[in-house]
Amino acid sequence: MEMTIVEIIVGVNTIILALLGYFSNKYAKRAQDAQAELLEAQRRAEIRAQLRAEEGGIVVDLVAAGIDLSILNAKALANLDINGGLEKALKAADKAKEAHTEFMKKVATQMRT
Repeated sequence: MEMTIVEIIVGVNTIILALLGYFSNKYAKRAQDAQAELLEAQRRAEIRAQLRAEEGGIVVDLVAAGIDLSILNAKALANLDINGGLEKALKAADKAKEAHTEFMKKVATQMRT
């Protein structure tokens, strides 16, 4: 059986089209994987930003409670009247400490996922 030029050209074209289809699918899969990785990185960055914002508020509360307790301590050492400020400062310090503890638990939980 003899092959004509047309049959050879059709066969070569078929092979070329098959190769083009294969490489096209391969590169499309790579692009999808890259896009998925980018989306995951963005999601993680958003989570980190949310945690930093929450941490910032907790740190402000901790610092404020520490300042209040320091002032009351200085007044107590100077024998000045603290008029119930101690209870208020201790409650604020306890509240800030609890918030910080809960935040650290939340961070630890999210880091495991």
